[in-house]
Amino acid sequence: MINQEYVYHSSKVSGLKVLEPRSSTHKTPWVYATKDIATTAMYLEDNFDFICQTGFSKDKPYIWERFKDMNIL
Repeated sequence: MINQEYVYHSSKVSGLKVLEPRSSTHKTPWVYATKDIATTAMYLEDNFDFICQTGFSKDKPYIWERFKDMNIL
């Protein structure tokens, strides 16, 4: 989507009016957003950098467990 007007953000808090950058395990304040609304579903649960890795492979989102049998969802 080249001329996409919106990006999407996941939060457990409904009705947010303002998104403020927060530091994660990388210690740098960011606001995370994606062009793909379905991808936001991967971030609705606790998703810490040290527990699992998320990304895309061949244009499909994935969640990779860093620890065997983690079962975070």
